[in-house]
Amino acid sequence: MSLRKKVLWVLGVTFALAMIGNIELTRSIVITDYQQLEKQYATTNVNRAWAALEDEIARIAMVAGDWAQWDDTRDFVLGKKPEYTASNLTDSALATIQANLLMYWNVAGTLVSAKGVNLKDKTDWPIPATVNQAIVNQRQLFDLHEVSDLKTGVIHTSEGPLLIASRPITSSAVEPPIYGTLVVGRFLEEALLSKLARQTQLDLCIADRTAIREAGTEKALRELTESNPKAIVIEDSEQLIGYHVICDLAERNNLVLQVHMPRDIVNQGMASVRFFLVSLGWVGFLVCVILWFLLQILVLNPLHRLADHLSTLRQTQDLTSQIAVSSSDEMGTLTREFNELTSQLYQARKQLNDQAFWSGMSEMASGVLHNLRNALTPITTEIESLCQQVEQVPVQRLRQAINELASPATEPDRKEKLTRFVDSGRDAMIDLIAQIHGHLEGISQPMAQVDQILADQQQFCSNPSTMDHVKPAELIQDALTLIGTERLGPAEVILNPSLDTIGPIPMARIQMVQVLSNLLINAGESIRMTRRSQGHIVLDAILETKDSVSVCHLRVRDDGNGFSPEVQNRLFERGFSTKGKSNWGLGLHWCSTVLNGMHGRIYAESDGPGKGATFHVEWPVEVPENGRMI
Repeated sequence: MSLRKKVLWVLGVTFALAMIGNIELTRSIVITDYQQLEKQYATTNVNRAWAALEDEIARIAMVAGDWAQWDDTRDFVLGKKPEYTASNLTDSALATIQANLLMYWNVAGTLVSAKGVNLKDKTDWPIPATVNQAIVNQRQLFDLHEVSDLKTGVIHTSEGPLLIASRPITSSAVEPPIYGTLVVGRFLEEALLSKLARQTQLDLCIADRTAIREAGTEKALRELTESNPKAIVIEDSEQLIGYHVICDLAERNNLVLQVHMPRDIVNQGMASVRFFLVSLGWVGFLVCVILWFLLQILVLNPLHRLADHLSTLRQTQDLTSQIAVSSSDEMGTLTREFNELTSQLYQARKQLNDQAFWSGMSEMASGVLHNLRNALTPITTEIESLCQQVEQVPVQRLRQAINELASPATEPDRKEKLTRFVDSGRDAMIDLIAQIHGHLEGISQPMAQVDQILADQQQFCSNPSTMDHVKPAELIQDALTLIGTERLGPAEVILNPSLDTIGPIPMARIQMVQVLSNLLINAGESIRMTRRSQGHIVLDAILETKDSVSVCHLRVRDDGNGFSPEVQNRLFERGFSTKGKSNWGLGLHWCSTVLNGMHGRIYAESDGPGKGATFHVEWPVEVPENGRMI
C-alpha cells in the first residue's frame, strides 16, 4: 500500500471514529439532557393541568361559600323565604355560576331543595336519584362543625365525575349557628375540559384507569398513588402523555387526568443534533480534505518526488542529478540533505573508480614490467657472455707487439716471433668478431619482443574508453597478447568453440581487455599455487537475456587452487587478497568497479579449496546513448 493510500485511509478512519464518537457522545449526553428537559416540561404541564382543575374546584368552593354564607339562603332552609327558589334557583342563575347542581340540606339532614341545569343548552336538568345517592353516600360532605369548614373533591356518579364542594349554611355574618349544608357540583364534562384546555393550552382528557391499563401503560399507571400521583409515558416518537391520578372523596383513584403533549423538545433537539452532526460531518470532511491537500503539497508530493528520484538513481546510476527544492521546512531540509548526500556519494564513487582504475593500471603495468624483465633476461645474459669473451682478448700485448715490430731496433728473431703473435691475435679477433655477431643476432629477437610489448601497451593505452564492436574471441586474444603466455606459467589456455559463434558485440574494449587480463593472470597464479606441472584455463561465452536485457556472459574456468565460501564472500572487497601481504588486493575490486560502471557485474564460484574456480563476467550489449560505458 502506497503512503498516499495509507494517509487517506488514516484520515478516513479518523474521521469515521470522530463521527462515531460524536454521535455516541451526543446520544449519551445531549439527547439524554433533552429527554430530561422534556420530562421536566411534561411534568410542569401535568402540574399546570392539575392546578387548573384544582382552580376549578376552588371556584366551585368559592361559589358554595358565597351562596351558603347568605341570610337569604339561611331563611330559605328555615322555610322563611319561599320566593328564594323562583328568584335564585333558576337555569340562568346556575349557568352564570357554571354549576350543574345546587342542593340544600337542613341541620336535620333533610334535603330541602335541589336544582340541576344542563350547562350545554342551559335548560333544567332533573337530578337523577343515582347522583343524589352518590352525594348522600359521601358523608364527609355533611360533616361540617365549624362555620369555616369546607369540603371539596371529586365523586363518581352515573353521569360522570363530579367536582363538588360543600359549605355550612350560615348568616351573612358567618357566625354560628349552622343551619344546614349547601352542596355545589360541576360535572367534569367535555365543555369543562375544553375550557381548562384553553386556559392551559394543553390537550386534556379524563379517562378511566382500567381503560388506560388496557392500552398498555399498566406499569406506569400501577405506580400512580395519592402520594405519587404523576407519571410521564412516551407513547411514540411524536407524542408523550402525562397522567395525574384523581382521588375521589371515597378514596378511590380510578380516574386519571391525561395530558397529551407533542414531543417538540426532543424532536427539536434531535433536529438540532442532526443538524449539528451533519454540519460537524461536513466540517470534518472539509478539514480532512484540506488536511489531505496540505499533506499532499507539504509532505506527500515531496516524498513522492524523493522516491521517484531514488528510483531514477537506481535505474540510471546518475548521482549528479539533483532534486529541485525551494521550501525551507523539514521536507526542504531533508531534500537538500539528500542532494548533498548524493553529491558526496558521487564524489566518493568517482574517487573510488579513479583509484580502482589506477590500481588496475598499476596491475597491468606490473604485468608489462614482468614481461619486459623476462624478455631482457636473455639479452643481459648474452651481453655478460660477450663482455667475458672480450676481456679474454690480449689487447695490450698485441698493441706492444705491433709497436715493437715498427721499431727499427727490434732484432729479426724477435720480429719473427712478434709477427707470429700478431697473426695469432688477429685470427683470435676475427673469431671473436664472428662470435659477437652471432650473439648480436641472438639479442635482436628478444629486443624485437620488448619492442612489441611496448608497442602493444602503447596501443592499449592510447585507445579511448569508448564503445567498440569486438568479438569475444578477439578480446581474449588481445588479453593473451598483452600479458604473454609466460605469465600464465604452467596453465594451458583452452578456447571453447562457442566463442567463434558470437559475432562482434559492443563493449569498452580497453577496459574489458584489462579485466580479462587480470582474470587470466589470477587463474595462472592459482594453478601455479597447486605446484602441478600443468593446468587448464577454459574460456567460453554465450549471449543471454536477463530481466528483458540482452547480456554477454563470459566465463573463465581454471583447475587451480580454488577458494572457500568465506573467501568467496570477500573476493571483490577492496584490500582483500589471497596472495599474501605483498599484494594490495586491488585487481578484482577494480574489475568489479569497472563492470559496475558498465552496468554489468562479476561474480565467482568454486566447489572449495583445490577444486578450481569459475569467474563470470556479464555486461549489457546495448550501446548507451553517449557511446561510453564509464
